[in-house]
Amino acid sequence: MMLLVDINSYFATILQQENPQLRGKPVVIVKDLGRTCVIAASKEAKKLGIKTGSNVMQARQLIPNLIEVKAEFDLYLSATKKLSKLFTSLAPKVNIYSLDEAFLDVSDCQQNLYPDLVKFGKHIQTLIKQILGEWVTANVGIGPNRLLAKMAAEIAPKATVFEINANNQDAILATVEFEDVCGIGLRLASKLARMGVYHPYQIRFYALEDLEPLFGPFWSRELLKIAYGEE
Repeated sequence: MMLLVDINSYFATILQQENPQLRGKPVVIVKDLGRTCVIAASKEAKKLGIKTGSNVMQARQLIPNLIEVKAEFDLYLSATKKLSKLFTSLAPKVNIYSLDEAFLDVSDCQQNLYPDLVKFGKHIQTLIKQILGEWVTANVGIGPNRLLAKMAAEIAPKATVFEINANNQDAILATVEFEDVCGIGLRLASKLARMGVYHPYQIRFYALEDLEPLFGPFWSRELLKIAYGEE
């Protein structure tokens, strides 16, 4: 079994933790002051419609009280190193997927150490607050492989633990949007939408020979794997 730990709005949240005056406010992170591209947004800004890649001026028109803050990459790297140390103390196999995400493979120790993975996920959330601060929250996705663990983390409400298992897997695959499926980019999702396919489960109704002329041999096989929740 795999767990995907994803720190919520990492770049902004870490700075909000360091500066309490930023907490609870719409914050956007830029590479340097004066730059026009938002590289990250706080949870508060995201709720108001700001996304990564947004234009700062347009974002400010949407949110007049928007706060623009310069990224602090040394601070992020320091926090990631603390997280890495924590994760390697909990699981025998850890893959740091990005600065704010990590896969924990507990397949070899689940039965003896972590029989209740949801409880374990909540414990991880508590430990993260202890080492990084009370303002830092994380999603924890649980699944039988990396694809489903990441999907679980993507669709979970902020600061929660969610598991995809045999009981709910097909229902999730029939309702999840492609934007929450790792590896499915906007271009591929748009092409699928033109076919009337919006959820992975729908691909099960297509044969490989139907897909190959449209997506090629590689992506046709990958899409069919995703449709059945296979990595």
